[in-house]
Amino acid sequence: MTSDAAKKYDSASVTKAIILAALLYQKGGTLTEAEDALARKMITESDNASATTLWKQLSDLTDPAKPNPVKIQEFLDQAGMDDTVLDKEGSWGLTQVTADDQAKLLRLFSGDDDSVLGSTARSWSHSRCSTRLRAGHTQSA
Repeated sequence: MTSDAAKKYDSASVTKAIILAALLYQKGGTLTEAEDALARKMITESDNASATTLWKQLSDLTDPAKPNPVKIQEFLDQAGMDDTVLDKEGSWGLTQVTADDQAKLLRLFSGDDDSVLGSTARSWSHSRCSTRLRAGHTQSA
């Protein structure tokens, strides 16, 4: 059996980690109370409505029916996640991801390289999400 780390898959809830990373990147790791609540709910409860709200916040809404997630793309470019393809119709769950790019994202969250996600952003994700995730309190999407 072989694996293909570059094969693209529809991401569904995997995109929520990308949305979180893009939000933390755009905000320098410092979120408003409302953003904090949405991000926490999106990650710890796999809440789709929160993901959609944050996706739109990170998008150009010139055509509200098709949010263009320009700020998420900016994050992907900075992170070197070149194989991740955001859905052209604005549906975050249809984002195409690869195992290679997901490994890059994991390294950004867990490493100590401040070039994309600084220590404040990583600290937010660790303090707000890791305890609950380790306890197994997430729901399936």
